[in-house]
Order: sequence, then structure tokens, then C-alpha cells
Amino acid sequence: ATHTVQSDLARLFQVDGIKNQNVKIAVSVEDEALLCALYYIESTYLPEDTYKKGVPVKMKSFERENPEIKQLTNAMQALRKQLQLDSVYEYLLVDQEGLILEGTKTNVFFVQGEHIITADTQRVLGGITRHHVAQLARAHYSLEESSFAKAHLNQLDALFLTGTSIGVLPVCAVDDIRFDSANNPVVVSLMHAYATCEEEYIACHQLSDDEHSD
Repeated sequence: ATHTVQSDLARLFQVDGIKNQNVKIAVSVEDEALLCALYYIESTYLPEDTYKKGVPVKMKSFERENPEIKQLTNAMQALRKQLQLDSVYEYLLVDQEGLILEGTKTNVFFVQGEHIITADTQRVLGGITRHHVAQLARAHYSLEESSFAKAHLNQLDALFLTGTSIGVLPVCAVDDIRFDSANNPVVVSLMHAYATCEEEYIACHQLSDDEHSD
């Protein structure tokens, strides 16, 4: 399967020569046939100084209908449109019990000393970046996968978001509560550790010249 994806990517890149761009893989079933489509999507990468300051977020009451399935519902689409007009980077989604689950397009980690908390994957859409960051957190710190109540935000030292294009992104404010997450030693160490893993992975999975020319 990995070889097939690499071959399909090579064919896609060969069309217009693009080699550094986000690609979406969409799988569907039509007439009992499995269809796989690869196409370019917009790449959004933040300036380096953003990571030195962190980003502001707000809390919004919202729950995914199927948290383990990646689907863009009308409700989520409306929330993301609202986010584009707001003055913050992301919305943290809060359920009816007052628990912070995730962002509209990110996962969230909470830091208390050297203890890190993030929602269980049965409650949220567990992204691949979240998976790798969680592994790094387990290797160096104490990681707990459980719910985190918004009422306990004032007990936090820091928090950060994770996502495919952002990696590990510090949060500087949740609503009116300020955090110095960008200078928190746990957050900084995980930022560096994830960036190193990402660079090593890319170096090991570059398409060869033969694949580009096939």
C-alpha cells in the first residue's frame, strides 16, 4: 500500500513538477469499486516568530457528531467560516459538560509541570501529528489521555496545539486568560523533538529521481 501511494504521488508530481505541497488523499466507494484520488490542497504555514509568541484561541460550545471520523459537516463548516472572521487562530471545542476536547482543525495538549493531558482518541479526531507528539510526551514526561475541564484552565502552566502543517504550536491566550506557553520548557522541548522527528522522516521518505521520472 505504501509503494502504491508513493507511485501515485510521483505521477501527480510529474504532471506539473510540484514537489513541496500538501496533498489530500480521498477514498470513496462507487458501484462497489474502491476509488482513490490524490490532489493538491492549500498549504498554510506560519511565520517562525509565531512559535516564539504563541497564538490566541477562544472556547466554543460544540461537539462532533462522529468524533473518530474526519468529515466536514455543515455545522463544522459554519464554525470554520466564523473563525476566519475572528481575531484568533483557533476555537477550542467544549462539550455540554464543560470539557475541552480539541480544536476545529487541531488537537490540544495541556501542561501542568511535567504532566501533560490530552483528550482520549475515542472523544476526538486523533491526528497523525497528535499521535507522534503523544509518543514523544510519553518518552520524556507523564502523559494522561483524559478529559480536561475548562474550569481548570487557571491551573495550567501552558498548552499547545498540534496539526499537520503547524507541528507543535504554543497557545498564548484562551479567551482572556494569558499563558507563556512559548517559553515553557516542556512545550519548547516537544517543539524541538517533533521538528527533529519530522526532518528525519522527510529525509528518509524523499522520492528518488527514478520515481520522479517514471
